[in-house]
Amino acid sequence: MKRSWLACPVAIAIGSVPRIAVLIPLHAHPDRALRPDSFEYLRGASDLMHGCYTVFSRPIGWSAFAAACLSICDSMFFLSVALTAIGIATIAIAWQATRRSAGNLAAFVAAILLSLNVTAVANGPMMLSDTLFSFAVSIELLLWLRFTERPDARRAIAMAVVSGIATLIRPIEFPHIAVLVLMVLLSSPCDFRKRLLLTAAVLAAFSIVVVPHMAFNARRGAGWVVDCNTGAMLHQNGAMLLAEVNGTDFETEKTKLLKEEAEVLPRLPDWESRERWRMSRYLGILRSHPLAAARQQFNWRVLIPDVPTLFEICGVTEAGRGTMGVLAKDGAKAAIRHYFKGREAWIAVGIMLSAVALTAYVLALAAFVMDLAAKRWGGVLLFLGFVLFYLLLPGAIGAPRYQLPALPALVLLAGTGWTSLACLQKTKCKTNFTNEYEKTHRGGNRQWKD
Repeated sequence: MKRSWLACPVAIAIGSVPRIAVLIPLHAHPDRALRPDSFEYLRGASDLMHGCYTVFSRPIGWSAFAAACLSICDSMFFLSVALTAIGIATIAIAWQATRRSAGNLAAFVAAILLSLNVTAVANGPMMLSDTLFSFAVSIELLLWLRFTERPDARRAIAMAVVSGIATLIRPIEFPHIAVLVLMVLLSSPCDFRKRLLLTAAVLAAFSIVVVPHMAFNARRGAGWVVDCNTGAMLHQNGAMLLAEVNGTDFETEKTKLLKEEAEVLPRLPDWESRERWRMSRYLGILRSHPLAAARQQFNWRVLIPDVPTLFEICGVTEAGRGTMGVLAKDGAKAAIRHYFKGREAWIAVGIMLSAVALTAYVLALAAFVMDLAAKRWGGVLLFLGFVLFYLLLPGAIGAPRYQLPALPALVLLAGTGWTSLACLQKTKCKTNFTNEYEKTHRGGNRQWKD
C-alpha cells in the first residue's frame, strides 16, 4: 500500500461506524447495556467513588475504570461511550501489532476484520469487563511482538505489568502469566542463567500489580484470591458436565447444585471457606469424569458470532420471549417469525456480519497451519498463547463474548493468512513459497523466521 499511513485511520473510521450506530439506540434505552453480572461491577464502581470497595465476587479493575468515567460524567450512557472508545482503540493496537509482524496489507486486513466483527461491536458498550479486558490483552500482544523483535528485560516486564492489570479486570488472565513465562523462555536468545533472571523479573512485575489486591481480599476474609467468583464454576461448568454425564439438562443440574450451595454455604464462616468448598466440590466432579470434562473444554460455541446481542441492543429483537418454546412446538420458521416480530430482513444483516467473523477464523487457521508446516515457531506460539488459550479456558460455559480477548491475535493471524494466500496465487510463489512469504511479511522480524 503506497499510502500506508492512511490504512489505520481508514480502518478506525470503518470500525467507528457500526460502534457509533449501536450507541444511538442505547442513548434512549441505556438499560439494554445491562446484564446480570453488570450490577456487581457497577456497585463496585459506586463503592470506589465513595472511598471503599465492598464487592467480593468481582475484581476491582473494571469497577475502577467505571468509577473514573462516572466521576467525569455520572451517566451510564457516557460509560458505554467510553467503552466504545476503548473498543475502537483496540482496532488501532491490533493494526499496529499486525503491521510490525506482517506488513501494511496484513495490518489493514486485520483492522477491517476486527472493525466489522459483530461480537466486538455488540459487546463494546456493554456494562461488562470483556471489552476493557480485550483492550488490555491487545496491549500485551503488542508488547510481546516488540519483545520478539528485540528481547530485553524492560519489554518483558512491561508485558507482565499489563498482564497483571488484565488480571484485575478478569481473573481468567491469572494463569496466562505461566504462558508468558514459557513464551519468554522459548523466545529469549540469552543463556540459561539470564533466562532465569528474566523469568524472575516477569513474575515479580506481575506480582507487584496483583498481590496487593489479593492481600486486600485476604484481610477481608476472602483468602488470597483476585475475586470470589471462580467457585461459580460449580453451578456453571459443573452443571454442564453433570448434565452430559447424567443424561439430563443444564438447568436441572444447575438447580440441584444451587440448592446444595444454599444449604452448605450459610453454615461456613467466611468467603474464603465458602470459595474453598465450592472449588473442592467442583474439582471433585472433574476428577470423577475427567474425559467428559476434557471434551467439554473444547467448546466451539464460544466462536459463534454474537448477532443476537447486537439485535437486542438495537431493539430489533428481545430476549426472554420464549423463542425456544415456539421452536420446539411449531418449528424453525415459526420461531424465526416470533423472534424477529416481522423484521426477518435483518437476517441478511446477521448473515453478512457472521461471514466476516467466519472469514477471520478461516484465515487465522490457514496462517497457523502454514506457520506449523514451515516451522515458524513464533507464529505457532502466538496462536497457542494468545488465541487458543483464551478460547479454551472458559470451558463448557462459553458465551460468544468470551472470544473477545482472542480477537486481536486472531485477526493478526488472519491478516497474515490473507497475504500468504494472496502470495500463493502468484505463479512464482508456487515454486518458491518460503522466500516470497518472508519478503511479504517483512522478514526482519524474528517472530516469523525459522
